[in-house]
Amino acid sequence: MTRSEIVFRGARLLRSSLQEGLKFLEETKKEDPVASAVLEVFLLGMRREPERAIKMGLRIIPKLEGDLETSYFLFNELGKAYRDLGRLELAEEYFQRTVEIGELIGKPNLIYPAYTTLYFNKFFREDFTTLYEEMKAYLKRVPRRFKPRALYLFAILKLILGKLSDALRILNDPVHLSQGNQIHNLAVKEIKGLAMRLMGLLEESARCLAESAAGFLELGSSYAAFPLSKALCIQKFAGISVLPEGLIEGCLSISKRGDEATLAAAKESEAYLLPEERSVPEALLGCAKAYYIAFQPLEGFLSGSTALLLAWRTRSGAFAEIAHFLSPHVPRYPGFKNDPIIGDFLARAEPLVSPSLKAPRIRANLIGKFSISVDGVPRSPETIRNRKALTLLVYLLLAPEHRMAQDQIFSLLWPRARPAKSGMNRLYVNIYQLRRFLGDAALLTKRGELYQLEDVWTDLGELESLLKSADTSQNPAEKGELVSRARQLAQGELLPEFPYDKHIEEYRGYYNRLRNRL
Repeated sequence: MTRSEIVFRGARLLRSSLQEGLKFLEETKKEDPVASAVLEVFLLGMRREPERAIKMGLRIIPKLEGDLETSYFLFNELGKAYRDLGRLELAEEYFQRTVEIGELIGKPNLIYPAYTTLYFNKFFREDFTTLYEEMKAYLKRVPRRFKPRALYLFAILKLILGKLSDALRILNDPVHLSQGNQIHNLAVKEIKGLAMRLMGLLEESARCLAESAAGFLELGSSYAAFPLSKALCIQKFAGISVLPEGLIEGCLSISKRGDEATLAAAKESEAYLLPEERSVPEALLGCAKAYYIAFQPLEGFLSGSTALLLAWRTRSGAFAEIAHFLSPHVPRYPGFKNDPIIGDFLARAEPLVSPSLKAPRIRANLIGKFSISVDGVPRSPETIRNRKALTLLVYLLLAPEHRMAQDQIFSLLWPRARPAKSGMNRLYVNIYQLRRFLGDAALLTKRGELYQLEDVWTDLGELESLLKSADTSQNPAEKGELVSRARQLAQGELLPEFPYDKHIEEYRGYYNRLRNRL
């Protein structure tokens, strides 16, 4: 077997039977240590250890020169690892490389799955308009047998962008979508139920979603919690009862074996079952935040919007927080303006959920000379005497959504130490010092295992936003103005004060690729 055949076979074995896969991995170590190392990266991804997967994978890349198919596999795993850390831009870079390798090799079974993975990553970033145009062109050339997953995603995009009749045409097309497996077809049924909701057919929608949940439950899939939560939302607002208690209990029970997104769906379902409506908005807000962290933007938007509606109805003190959370997301979902549950309310509340004109409390320049201000007052980074605390600040300013997992922070700051209780105390000391520097503990929060800087603007984020807007603009004059503003921002190097930091170097490479587009 070639190295790539060893790697692909090992991955199949690890997925289907961990014991058989591990035995194959041991045998491979003697035959081909590099193939074995690539499979170790895959195994780390399965075990949800993305930091270790990235560290190991980056060391292997130079050993794969000329081996395109194995590089394709490794780049895909690195993309997934970066995605699991919330670094979607870097994930996209690796997924794009798999597309390029697939095109170079010319094998359809490599090309088209790579495109689909890339498009789902873009979907997680809520870059819906750009993605829609890309997929419209892509679907004209993709072979029929590779269409089901791409069409599924395209139908969701059409719902989000308000092209309801087109979405239904895709969802009802048996030629394309019946080719998928049973799980795929149940997922299509879930989106069909959502489309019925947008048509105002609430009882039919709830029944369709209940059928999807029942199907997933029968297969033993914890994903059953997703259609369940959508059905329970309709049941609550429409005053109908289509969900048997046994189905609800079964879906909630099996969801406990799922990932973060599934747990969020289960908690959303439980929120709709709460007897006291006043406690529901905050519970749904927590679910919305968890969905976004787990890269489920549609579910995050729906949960957050429902939370806002119920907060208004119950005069909840969480209304302002929910509105602030939703403000960057609502404009991206024009298709829900006609939703029978949240549509009218979102239209009336639009001024409250429009992106805030209030200046962000934290403003940081990362390009050129590093500088930061809090509430308009410049803060000198030199006053942070602990270098680790300063480095942590920079990492959080660079991170997507300015949040990072506790374990990731620890492994970056102390790569050779173990995160035992005594070791974690080091991290807590640095968090304390950073909060003192910011002057307000509310600006550096902890939610579960995630630390997050709140209310932040950075010039790097602004550069990304300008280029994204330029890509989607159909007006040549507007596009030129956006690119001109982006050029003004990209006048220096990224964080030159930190020349030898490998983590920052990855972002430096990303920044340079953005700058090359100018």
